[in-house]
Amino acid sequence: MNNNLEDHVFTVSEFNDLLKNIFDETPLFHGLKIKGELNGFKRHSSGHFFFSLRDESSTINCVIYSFNYKNSFSKLKDGDLVEATGSLTVFNKRGTYNFIITNLVPSGIGDILLKKQQLLEKLDKLGYFDPEKKKPIPLFPKTIGIITSPTGAAIKDIEKNIRLRNKNVDLILFPATVQGSTAVSSILKAIELTKNYDIDTLIIGRGGGSNEDLSAFDDENIAIALHELNIPVISAVGHEINKSVCDYVADLSVSTPTAAAIAAVQDTSEVIEYLKKTDSDLDLMLNSKISRYKNQINEIRNIEFFSNLPRYIESINSQIKLIEYDLNNKVLNLINNYRSSLNQYDTLLNALNPQNVLKKGYSIIKNQENKILSTVEEIKANKQLTLIMSDGEIDITKEQ
Repeated sequence: MNNNLEDHVFTVSEFNDLLKNIFDETPLFHGLKIKGELNGFKRHSSGHFFFSLRDESSTINCVIYSFNYKNSFSKLKDGDLVEATGSLTVFNKRGTYNFIITNLVPSGIGDILLKKQQLLEKLDKLGYFDPEKKKPIPLFPKTIGIITSPTGAAIKDIEKNIRLRNKNVDLILFPATVQGSTAVSSILKAIELTKNYDIDTLIIGRGGGSNEDLSAFDDENIAIALHELNIPVISAVGHEINKSVCDYVADLSVSTPTAAAIAAVQDTSEVIEYLKKTDSDLDLMLNSKISRYKNQINEIRNIEFFSNLPRYIESINSQIKLIEYDLNNKVLNLINNYRSSLNQYDTLLNALNPQNVLKKGYSIIKNQENKILSTVEEIKANKQLTLIMSDGEIDITKEQ
């Protein structure tokens, strides 16, 4: 290769090979120690680890090959602060530089994870995660708002799956940048914009990514803004391992945009099928009850008492008539007896009536004190007498 680089035109492969040789042959890039927070730390099926080290402002791609793996690495996880030892090299095919790590030593919890944990503790004390305060997700929303990137895969997945389940629901996209330095302000503007619309459910999130890519969803201001919304929020940040702060604050947290779509709307075909089955079950239940009641009625009819009920009623009516006839006779007899007795008493009273006696020529003598005199001596003893006849009275003065 010409040593005069100004005149030489490199192919991409040649240039990447040149950089790789510089990295591999320069002692400065070997035996390096770099301190940072683990991000995306996971062992792949090949046995190698592909992840990154990060701090608050930068990230570096890292690799641990399987032959450098140590059992102590299994205890490490995302967010751990580590001191890594290794060398820098270039991956020719992709033109990226990587830190090839031969050893990892834990140094405590990383600043980024520590801040996240402190924020979670703060919001938890404020009641942001209280299950009793979570708003229920409407079963049949009319309008769903979506905060995500307008060009990402998330919006396509959400729209597709919602339309497959319910074609009648309205969707409103509030476009936002979901990663990078402007993500937080962009998401906050989108949240504020939702207040101008009549929305039943809000979906916020993205299609996944590394912890660094998802960092905007760990922002305290976004967490507060979501908590203060009056509408139910579904968080679909797309990271199953480490939940974002938004996941904790939201009324419902799911791992993917597809899952958010499924949670946001009911499948109309399933609802119709459920209603049909319910209708069929109700028919069966009603028919079963009707059949059971019919059987019970037939059983009652077959009881001797109820089957002979008309005859029993006729017999009772006959007995009632006999009793009524007997009572009438007894009452008539009593009346006749009383009437005969009354006649006898009337005859006797008439016979004893003084007026009737006087009509026969008898009279009654009274003195001045209206005392009836019944002896001659009593008449002699009184000068003034009253003679009572059948047609009146007459006073008599007796001479001495």
